Amino acid sequence: APLELAAELMAREHVHRVFVTDGGRPIGVLSTHDIMSALIDQHCDIPIAEIMSPSIMAVQADDPLCVAAGRASTAQKHAMVVFDGDYPVGVLSQDELLMARDWPADTLAEEWMSVRLLCLPQGMPVFRAAAHAQAMKVRHVIAMSERGAAGIVTGIDFARAYPVFARAA
Repeated sequence: APLELAAELMAREHVHRVFVTDGGRPIGVLSTHDIMSALIDQHCDIPIAEIMSPSIMAVQADDPLCVAAGRASTAQKHAMVVFDGDYPVGVLSQDELLMARDWPADTLAEEWMSVRLLCLPQGMPVFRAAAHAQAMKVRHVIAMSERGAAGIVTGIDFARAYPVFARAA
């Protein structure tokens, strides 16, 4: 199957990996990381502003975990951005919230957040953002405008961009 179909499936189903089969037998795994590599190789020059999700689920670094868990339970997002004032300083994913579930509810979000976060200008080309994300081994890119965080780009957003770019190329 063409890579575009796999990328469309990943984006539609919100999954970061799909199995590759030959005659019904699994022969490998394709990930959003692989899609990012394809975007790099093909020099996808559309700005990340065109693929970002403009809605950012967020908490403040000094918010308690119970606030973060409450927001996560009502949203359809896998991670939230942790802010210190107006500036993004980390990511709190469902994984961290699960690991912290036995901790006191008033534990601060910053005690469990991952600092593996990348902030890039929203005009940066997708291929360059993907290269930065891969080099830093991050899964979330915050698209920044002159006024602050404008959106978030995840592996799923990169997967969503691939078919559009591939068809236009």
